[in-house]
Amino acid sequence: MSEITHYTLKLPRCPCCRGEGALILACCPRCRALFGVCDETGEMVDLRRPGVIAFACPGCAQPMATFADMAPASYAQLRASGYADSQISAQSGRVFN
Repeated sequence: MSEITHYTLKLPRCPCCRGEGALILACCPRCRALFGVCDETGEMVDLRRPGVIAFACPGCAQPMATFADMAPASYAQLRASGYADSQISAQSGRVFN
């Protein structure tokens, strides 16, 4: 594993653990659809419907069970999707392979 920058949403907090965890912004390596991953439980969250736990990519419906199945969202991708700097936080760490 290599250390990379990953981004988390400042708000909303993760719905699967009642706001204890932050949502790490990830994307599908196949279709590049964005989704959130709880940093506490690893649950996937559909960002279009933040209260919904997802078990597959919200874009192409491919199952993703581990961080190895996901790719970190890039800053450029987040900006193109409409996220402002005030909505995201950058962190370094070994979250993704």
